[in-house]
Amino acid sequence: PPFDDNMAYSFHHYVGPSDQTSWVNQYVGMSQDYNVPLWVGETGENSNHWAYHKIKLFDENNIGWSWWNYKHNGSVSTLLGIDVPSGFRSILKYWSNLGPRPSQSSAENGLQELVSAYLIENCRPNIGLLAAFNDPEFGTLAKPYKDHHIPGMLAAVDYDLGINSVAYRDDVYEDPDKFGGNSVPWNNGWSYRNDGVDIEESTDNIGANYNVGWTNLHDWTGYTITADSSGMYSIRLRVAAIEGNGRLQIYYNNDPITGEVGVPNTGGWQNWQWRTAGDHFIDAGQGLIQVKIKNIEFNIKDMDFVFLGEIQPTIDIYGNFPNPFTYETKIVLNIAHDMSGTLNIYNTTGHLVKRLYNGYFTTGDMVFDWKGNDQYNKAVSSGVYYYHLDGEKSSMLGKMLLIK
Repeated sequence: PPFDDNMAYSFHHYVGPSDQTSWVNQYVGMSQDYNVPLWVGETGENSNHWAYHKIKLFDENNIGWSWWNYKHNGSVSTLLGIDVPSGFRSILKYWSNLGPRPSQSSAENGLQELVSAYLIENCRPNIGLLAAFNDPEFGTLAKPYKDHHIPGMLAAVDYDLGINSVAYRDDVYEDPDKFGGNSVPWNNGWSYRNDGVDIEESTDNIGANYNVGWTNLHDWTGYTITADSSGMYSIRLRVAAIEGNGRLQIYYNNDPITGEVGVPNTGGWQNWQWRTAGDHFIDAGQGLIQVKIKNIEFNIKDMDFVFLGEIQPTIDIYGNFPNPFTYETKIVLNIAHDMSGTLNIYNTTGHLVKRLYNGYFTTGDMVFDWKGNDQYNKAVSSGVYYYHLDGEKSSMLGKMLLIK
């Protein structure tokens, strides 16, 4: 019971998964029984996902809170990030028996560099953590971390803001056993962002200074982008791996726009190569790019979108017209010989979208309509599609562009 009429009950909270909420009932009950406010004097040292759910729980139960800690050199979970200066790094290496003993003047300069790094003007605001604190939609709606425009290069580490499964997906996205025997890092590289995405510093002299690594099957990252022009874009990916089994696939507005792109053995985790993901149509305006991991394990650092130009409508005697089209296109085939066969529509990944015709083709011109739907008569998304005549005596292949 309270021993004063001007007091609050204070406790620390660091341990437990973000979806565990029943523990708070004993504190709330005590607060209500004695009409005494609650204050979490320390909480934190965990991911943005964990922070969002915990702060939401505190706020819903009228519990005051204070995040630990404000600044800390080398931490990703503080409100202000500190870039550890090289002079102080040499001191740390000496303390860890990983480097030579610095001279007295070098040690003094290293400490002064650290003091300077702690000045507010030299710190980096933790944008993701601040969003977890202040944005009520952080748990439901991904929002841009940076203003991405294409054509241009995107850093893989600059994925959207939001919790796990909203802005990204990773198997480990918080540490439910902080300070315990089963404590785990949510960011294996312990760099740049405070999410489940694993990020490390890169030694590459092209593109971003950090890369995504430790990729696992079903991981993905999302990027809100603005395409400045409608048209065809060539997509390149900067990757590195020590094995050749990695694969990824790029989605646009939840639809695949590439097939699975293989990642070769580049000779090292920081030996970077560009991999081409093909040419693809992207409409002007805002959209969502997703990079989905289809097989492990590799590093990815940059995505480069090169604008190839707008597509001019064409009407051919044979082929399909109009092209591009919005609602319906006519496929005109000149059949040289009577034969049996099929006419199918495929997407860019080679998957069958719709079988337009299965039967007998007669000599001369034959016209088929496609209304931009799949085999279940559901509308398909904008993109490049192929019609393929597979006959017993001949075959034809044509490229179509659907724009909605």
